[in-house]
Amino acid sequence: MGPPQHFFYKYLDKYLPKRSGKSIALKLCFDQAIISPVCIIIFLYGMGILEAKPKDEIKEEIRDKFLVIYTTDCLLWPPCQFVNFTYISPQYRVMYVNLITIVYDIMLSYIKYNDDVFGLRGEEIVHHVEKDKIEENLANAVDKRLESNGNGREKKD
Repeated sequence: MGPPQHFFYKYLDKYLPKRSGKSIALKLCFDQAIISPVCIIIFLYGMGILEAKPKDEIKEEIRDKFLVIYTTDCLLWPPCQFVNFTYISPQYRVMYVNLITIVYDIMLSYIKYNDDVFGLRGEEIVHHVEKDKIEENLANAVDKRLESNGNGREKKD
């Protein structure tokens, strides 16, 4: 991914040349919102092709593992990219990222070849998040309804 990263960082430096907090925050956001998802999909799709998997199986693996990989990505890369955008000279950024990528590739390989990473597959994580939101929204609605009727419950600490 070196050449695309080189041009992406060059583009970021051209349009966000400062090392101010706002500029660095925007670079981090662009990196996580654009480069990370693209790299994850290219990795999973490319590995599926190299493993001679059918397209449906590749798509299923992307669906199952994308969220787990992206979560891992969001834990590793923002601090690394903060250092990159704050302290590393532009000509050394791709080299710095490639050094961090060695660690990231080990993590990617682990996730790719383990079906039960962290005890949950991506679709199950989404299900649990949605279930928690539904339960929370339901509890809040019940509390509001009880309060509006004058039957508010006492909160337990």
